[in-house]
Amino acid sequence: MKKISTELEGFFKQQEVASTIQSNHIEHVSHLFSRNKWAISLQKCAHQYHMLQFRQDIFVSWGNNPPELDFLRNV
Repeated sequence: MKKISTELEGFFKQQEVASTIQSNHIEHVSHLFSRNKWAISLQKCAHQYHMLQFRQDIFVSWGNNPPELDFLRNV
């Protein structure tokens, strides 16, 4: 799980803070999530929220911001 977290953090550090995440990026991150059997389906997120801009702090501070965590849990 530590390796997956490090991969995710590294991926989002490569992105600009306010850049739009393209669908192939979401598929890549979805693959990282699915390897760990997490409950979130980022493929659904890609379909429904492709044009939204995600900031890396949503993912980096995963457990530190309950409102953001609630948003992701409901996606």
